[in-house]
Amino acid sequence: MSVNLMELLTSSVGSKLLGPASKFLGESESATNSALGGILPSVLGGLMDKSSDSAGAGAIMDLLSKSDDGILDNVSDIFSGGSNSGGISNLLSGGSGALGLLFGNNKLGSLVDLITSSSGMKKSSSSTLLKLAAPFIMSVVGKKVKSMGLDALGLTKLLGSQKEHIASALPSGFGDALGIAGLGGGLMDKATDAVGDIVGGGADAVKNVGGAAMGAAGAVSGAAKGAAGAAGDAVKNVGGAAMDAAGAAGDMAKGAAGAAGGAVKNVGGAAMGAAGAAGDVAKKGGNMLMKWLLPALIALLAIGYFVTRQGCSTGVDALDNAADTVTNTTESIATGAADAVGDVAGAAGDMAKGVFGAVNDAAKAALDKIEFAAGSVGSQMMDYIKDGADGEKVFTFNNLTFASGSSTIQEASYGEVDNLAAILKTYEDVNIAIEGYTDNTGNAAMNEKLSLARAEAVKVRLESAGIDASRISAAGFGSANPKETNDTPEGRAMNRRIEVRIVK
Repeated sequence: MSVNLMELLTSSVGSKLLGPASKFLGESESATNSALGGILPSVLGGLMDKSSDSAGAGAIMDLLSKSDDGILDNVSDIFSGGSNSGGISNLLSGGSGALGLLFGNNKLGSLVDLITSSSGMKKSSSSTLLKLAAPFIMSVVGKKVKSMGLDALGLTKLLGSQKEHIASALPSGFGDALGIAGLGGGLMDKATDAVGDIVGGGADAVKNVGGAAMGAAGAVSGAAKGAAGAAGDAVKNVGGAAMDAAGAAGDMAKGAAGAAGGAVKNVGGAAMGAAGAAGDVAKKGGNMLMKWLLPALIALLAIGYFVTRQGCSTGVDALDNAADTVTNTTESIATGAADAVGDVAGAAGDMAKGVFGAVNDAAKAALDKIEFAAGSVGSQMMDYIKDGADGEKVFTFNNLTFASGSSTIQEASYGEVDNLAAILKTYEDVNIAIEGYTDNTGNAAMNEKLSLARAEAVKVRLESAGIDASRISAAGFGSANPKETNDTPEGRAMNRRIEVRIVK
């Protein structure tokens, strides 16, 4: 009996992933189902296309061998943050790797756009769902390959036999847009075309023998003519080379005279440069003054000596003017330094306030309706904005919880992250870093990994809410930088935290 992987994926992955994924993404089940209808055949088609050569088939076999056979049995556990789950962040990471192998960045971006337009989901939701679904698809295909005892060649044949099933399930336009071979003419058509190319290539080769012979004869004749022409050109070039040499000598003479004149002009420029350097010194601290001024004065004296030796009296005058300029600049250093300090402080304040200057009015209207919980990260950030964006730019989630040892955000905490997303939608120039920390209990390396996974989970939630991934970074620091002592339960609870830092 023939295998229909498309039917198997729809009945297993599609049915089990639909509810939890739509809830996690905040999308309707109808939109999520429509998106899965494009994702399942697209990824299977990508597998088919990639496995059509030996290198690709080997890479797919390696990928499938690492897939989790039991992942479909733990769908609810994964999305609820149970102890048996590897965490949403691990799922997304594995999905990204698989999709990168199958499609590359360009095709993957096109696929996300296709899913978004066909389902009506947000682009960020389409991207996240695609990454979530990929590991489940690999699990189903991997189990089938193992149960059938297939090698790389057997995998190629199995996936090649799925062409009709994939083509009938794939939404209109997906195959052409993704350039999946085998959906336009099929995997067997590729083999047929290859045979045709070989036969045609043989005929072309026969034709080319005669052409090559004629070409060789022509080349001999052309070479003889070229040799004669080259000899004539060589004779002509002797006279030209002599004239060029004479011209070069003249240019050198002119250049020497111009250099002397340029040196005189550069004295004034050097003086102005010294004055500028003195101004920079003021900004960096008066104690650096002599480090810059003394070399500048020495340079001026050297230039003056050179110009005087050339017999140019204007060099002496220029040197005197340079000295006056440096003296005047030195006298104004105190005033300039004070002004510079004030300017730097003002610029720093303006930079912090500037990112909150551009406001999305539509998003602002929605933000104004939110009642932030006291002490929440949203409340902290709004207070910061209302105070003129002055002070510390780091805020701590106080109502964000994860299952013990897990990176999955508990549902009761969704609002905390979603409120932060509402602020970021309003102030579109603001970029943030999500930073995770743990207490010092347990293995340090595992703590750092867990803190990163939790920070990435917050990032994923923000992206699902419509915040562009380029505006958010995530990092995990484990038990570093404790806020309180780790010797008490209360202190350890304070140290287990996720912080939001404004980086732009």
